[in-house]
Amino acid sequence: MGVENNECVIVTGRSNLGGETIRDWISKQSEEHQSLFAEIPGLVNDVTTFVLAPNGSKKGWEQANECDKLRNNFIQLLESLEEEDGSSIWGWVEVGFGEIDGQKIHSGNNGGLP
Repeated sequence: MGVENNECVIVTGRSNLGGETIRDWISKQSEEHQSLFAEIPGLVNDVTTFVLAPNGSKKGWEQANECDKLRNNFIQLLESLEEEDGSSIWGWVEVGFGEIDGQKIHSGNNGGLP
């Protein structure tokens, strides 16, 4: 049966400094998986936010497993954009909320994460 848990990735940074890399990666995903992404332009400084939204499935379902892989691959892309010193123009966080997590930050590249 499975329990409900929603997991997503939120990424914010300067679109003119790497946004094409993220857009290109998203465009190579299946049409179904592309539909889980949103790109939201900021109002100033060419800041853009990308969101990988939850897919709506429950843990243990095939779709949940597929989206776990998609999310992990997206995070690997974001980590690959980091500089040698660990800094990045893209700040990101992976969060989960629902029956399993309550509310939880899973990972990210900003200091102070639990």
